[in-house]
Amino acid sequence: FYGAGSVVTEKFVIFGKDDGERQSLGKSVITALYKVSGKTADTLSVKGDIRSGVIYSEEENAFYTSSKSGYVYKFRMNAETGDLKNLKSYKTNGGVTGTPVVYKGRLYVGASNGRAGELLVLNADTMKLIYSGEMNAYPQASVLLSSGYEAETGKVYIYLTCNTKPGGITVFEDSQSQTTAVKSELFLPDEAMSEYCISTITADSDGNLYYKNDSGNIFAIGKKVEKLSFFQWLIQFIKNLFGGIRGRVEV
Repeated sequence: FYGAGSVVTEKFVIFGKDDGERQSLGKSVITALYKVSGKTADTLSVKGDIRSGVIYSEEENAFYTSSKSGYVYKFRMNAETGDLKNLKSYKTNGGVTGTPVVYKGRLYVGASNGRAGELLVLNADTMKLIYSGEMNAYPQASVLLSSGYEAETGKVYIYLTCNTKPGGITVFEDSQSQTTAVKSELFLPDEAMSEYCISTITADSDGNLYYKNDSGNIFAIGKKVEKLSFFQWLIQFIKNLFGGIRGRVEV
């Protein structure tokens, strides 16, 4: 296992794995185990080492994962017996190690493409490509999707990193009718903190984004504030003092 993650249902644990060989292009399996006994319920043969998590989409009633050989997989499972079935896939031009995200019939995942990297937007039902957006390098981590502005703008925002310097954050916007990529660079670290990055981005309840890159710094990206009042500064100081914050935080 190398970066693989599992999903847990009422009765089963489902995960993928490497095939144990040196290269990542051989045959591998997705496995469903009874979560109490640990016994195998079923396996599903796939191509390529799986170095991502498996997710379950309630809206599609399906599971999704990806493989290092460039496949994005969809499959279903019998909830009572654990039988794995109905495998569908989409083949990219490179590799995929990020866990897919599914939202309102669209699947989002980062991939390499032989030149650099890209965000793929697939139809979560048919597994056909809707469009892709090119990035500077291979985005090896999972994407973060925000629907926080959807009610106001009709758009969702997809945040991801890619494994090259400067190791910042790229954001794409998407809507249900969109067929071309719209992207911008949300955050670029200073030169002293510029490094490669395989970190997934995490958000808190206030909308702040957190991630790290290979420089050893952990970044907190929040809303721009022109100037803090003394009261705002004091509140932030108290939060930092008693919040157990360690290390360097860049905003």
